[in-house]
Amino acid sequence: MLRSAAKNSESVTVVTDPADYDRVIAEMDANKSSVTGELRFDLAQKVFERTSAYDAVISQYLAAHKKKTDTEGLPAQFVSHFKKAQALRYGENPHQKAAFYACTTRKASAAWKQLHGKELSYNNLLDIEATLDVLAEFSAPAACVIKHNNPCGIATDPDLVKAVEGAIDSDALSAFGGIVGLNRSCDLKTAQKILEKLGFFEVLIAPSFKAAALKVLKERKNLRLIEVDDFRDAYPYDFKFLRSGVLVQEKDRPIRERMAKLKKKLRFVTKAKLTGAEIDALLFAFQCSKVVKSNAIILTQGKRTVGVGAGQMSRVDSMQIALSKAGYLAEGCYIGSDAFFPMPDSIEIAAKHKVKAIIQPGGSIRDADVIAACDAAGIAMAFTGERHFRH
Repeated sequence: MLRSAAKNSESVTVVTDPADYDRVIAEMDANKSSVTGELRFDLAQKVFERTSAYDAVISQYLAAHKKKTDTEGLPAQFVSHFKKAQALRYGENPHQKAAFYACTTRKASAAWKQLHGKELSYNNLLDIEATLDVLAEFSAPAACVIKHNNPCGIATDPDLVKAVEGAIDSDALSAFGGIVGLNRSCDLKTAQKILEKLGFFEVLIAPSFKAAALKVLKERKNLRLIEVDDFRDAYPYDFKFLRSGVLVQEKDRPIRERMAKLKKKLRFVTKAKLTGAEIDALLFAFQCSKVVKSNAIILTQGKRTVGVGAGQMSRVDSMQIALSKAGYLAEGCYIGSDAFFPMPDSIEIAAKHKVKAIIQPGGSIRDADVIAACDAAGIAMAFTGERHFRH
């Protein structure tokens, strides 16, 4: 009925949104109970927005409940509807217009609420998404600092305050002006530690904030405080818009969801081996490498990062950056790599810093050379058999 009425908008006024009532009434009062063609056209256009969203929801619901016939396990059609939810000051740069569009065809996996501070920017929203990806990886109390869509520090500890210290101290220089994320409620001690260690940061994200913490945090007028009810993302697909269409893939689920399986298939390929808590620390390095842009090299001590090499075109460059960030803390550290080492040069550089162990997927045609370089340096190396590129 709505569609039929909208198709005849030259003679029919169809209203689907209560927000339009006053506008329609005002025109009727001013035009002897009639409505202008311009308003009828606008209202008709809103009808098709509403019905297209409705059809998209039905299509997604039916697709989710029918038997899969696609041999790749992906939907034959990808249907979504988005509605402008928030205007942004600008995009990545001041000369670019931008807005946030919420998906109306599915419930948001992580519903966030801003409690305080300036309006969110385009870059803030991208970094918030990266923060949620990091925090979803860890079940233990964890903290991270995100800068330009990459973590510059990640740490877990039973004491959240210590996790915050570890994450910020990983690279205190880069942490300036970044986003801080917590996967536990932010209490007063945690808030005070963040404020003490960071002179300036843009956003603080947590599942909740204690009243005392909110009071001191709100003293920073522009600090954005974001409450997120769930860091996990139940939606099964990732998608990226291209000029010619959309790329769709299954999500790379958090490692913690399959940690037992990963431990079972972990394979030490060197003469040196690790056991017990050392293996847990090594797997932490691999978890961290998963949430860093490729090529990713992560250096860790215990359950905190001490050096992050991200987004380089060469794995050697990423290794050198991570070692440089770590400084003296590189000695005895664990190294996580999101993909295999194509040749032993990165290992040879790491060996000069006396690293203890390396975890990587394996699978290079030069794996034998890489393993030999580790054996020559007394470094333990484990293969996971799974790659985690992040573009």
